[in-house]
Amino acid sequence: MRIISGEYKGIKLETLQGEETRPTTDRVKEGIFNAIQFDLQSAKILDLFAGSGQMGIEALSRGATHCTFIERESKAIEIIEKNIKKIEAEDKVKVVLSGALSYLKKNVNTSEKYSIVFLDPPYNTNLLSKALVNLSERLLPEAKVICEYEKGKFIPAQIITNLSLYKTYNYGKIEVAIYNF
Repeated sequence: MRIISGEYKGIKLETLQGEETRPTTDRVKEGIFNAIQFDLQSAKILDLFAGSGQMGIEALSRGATHCTFIERESKAIEIIEKNIKKIEAEDKVKVVLSGALSYLKKNVNTSEKYSIVFLDPPYNTNLLSKALVNLSERLLPEAKVICEYEKGKFIPAQIITNLSLYKTYNYGKIEVAIYNF
């Protein structure tokens, strides 16, 4: 797995071994970043089910100013921290060991708000819908929420009053939905 474009282009990132983490393929990642390329400059990113951190790191490489990585597995946190050191971006990140829903529900009135959120939870769970419902307090005006999920799984067109489906993309067994706030 590598960084596709930007300041850190070509740097290889570490991933977790095994089946628990499913890294986003280069094809899907490139499609996502082509869709949001004009929203990345100075963006504040939330990589909610971070895994290895590749989506947040790619966003930093392309001009985002800050990324908060949320991951519940301590081994994944170690990988994220190694990858951040590799690109020397410790001053641009916050890494949190927490479940995604726990993070969203605690300190709801926090000043930590984001312009782009990446959601790629484990498949065959209802974590995606639950995360979407709990995001509104964490979003800046005109934020984008990017959801990666298993093909054929229903994603509602409108989750909450101010979060609406903008576009969907199909990449074989994977689909991506982009919501606007």
